[in-house]
Amino acid sequence: MPGVLFCSRGLDADDVWIGDIGPTVLGLFGVDKPAAMDGLQIGVQPVGGVTDTA
Repeated sequence: MPGVLFCSRGLDADDVWIGDIGPTVLGLFGVDKPAAMDGLQIGVQPVGGVTDTA
């Protein structure tokens, strides 16, 4: 079912589904995704949308 994800940060993904939210939240907290969990971690830009270029 299509839906909308409201986020205050930019996302580096074109095609996401609800199964990607769990791995993304875990990744933001530095927790590895369990092997049994489907979905991929969505690339989330840092606050302000500036990426490290160094």
